[in-house]
Amino acid sequence: MSSLRTWLMLSLIVGIPQMGHTETDNLRLITVSGKGEVSVSPDRATLTLGVESRGPVLDKARDEVNATTNKFLAFAKRLGIQDKHVSTTGANIRPEYHWDNKSGERNLTGYYVSRSLSVDLRDLEKLGQLVEGAVDLGVNQVSDPELGLADQSGAETEVLKRAAQDARHNAEVLAATLGVEVGPLRSITATDMGYSPPSPRGPQLMRAEAASADGAASYSAGQVKFSTRVNAQFDIAD
Repeated sequence: MSSLRTWLMLSLIVGIPQMGHTETDNLRLITVSGKGEVSVSPDRATLTLGVESRGPVLDKARDEVNATTNKFLAFAKRLGIQDKHVSTTGANIRPEYHWDNKSGERNLTGYYVSRSLSVDLRDLEKLGQLVEGAVDLGVNQVSDPELGLADQSGAETEVLKRAAQDARHNAEVLAATLGVEVGPLRSITATDMGYSPPSPRGPQLMRAEAASADGAASYSAGQVKFSTRVNAQFDIAD
């Protein structure tokens, strides 16, 4: 995902002071703010999953985890997800102990083995299939997906445009109400760009309707929301 430009500062100064006057003499200004909002359907999801097993024998627990991981990788390939968009680098093996109060000793009870999986999904129509299929295969840790856009520049440009248009509209409303006209733009400043990813539905992802005939069809990606504000100053026309 392209990095979000979380701080945008645009400054535009228009106008040249008249001869014999300082820039602050006899200023007749309209100062307004404008708000822009855009909602866009996400086209990308980063999904983090995990496979874990506990048992008294290390090799058995490890084989169970590796078998589930391999089945998931084959399943992802059948869905058309490219290998470069699937990561299985995380792994963890640790012994587990029980403290015996009578003997005052720590006794080995078994082993915990886990693998971490990450999928960069570019076709959200497959999100439900991916999650439901992973759980059916034995993947027992599924986080909420991080939903967003592969390219955010278009949405960011549009939200700035709408904020500027809103500021101009507000200046014209004020001017018309007071019987004056809006002159040239003197300055405009954009503040923080807000970014709100959608919240997926259901417990530990979106399985609220998993009991239906087709649980995969119940997954909804929602909307990514962008917002920003601008502060603008316009001259009052003579």
